Amino acid sequence: MTSRHTVVAMVGFVLAAAFTASTSAETDKSPRSGSPRSGDIDAKPYLAVGFAQSPQQAILLQRMQASCPSETKRALMVDKHAPLAWFGCWRERNGKVEIAFEDGDFLALEHDTFTWLPEAGA
Repeated sequence: MTSRHTVVAMVGFVLAAAFTASTSAETDKSPRSGSPRSGDIDAKPYLAVGFAQSPQQAILLQRMQASCPSETKRALMVDKHAPLAWFGCWRERNGKVEIAFEDGDFLALEHDTFTWLPEAGA
């Protein structure tokens, strides 16, 4: 495996790990914060439901609705070769995952294109 493939594999692993990590907030006892956090932050809505990736990009489907219209949830697409990210809203319809991005782009991928993750905390 070349170093480029290693980097691409690591980016995919880091993205999946970051969005599927434990849902419990940990206490921050760092000196810069002055006092520990209360631990009341519920991270579960920010976790991924599923993801898909190509050599160029990774798409994360989040559980949270955020500012998305009803019946849709937040989506994030990250460029693996540049510090770029696109936010959008996703829904499942007719066997496809449809994503409308904030910049006006639209993407529809087959449901099976995604790796679906188990419900966190279930």
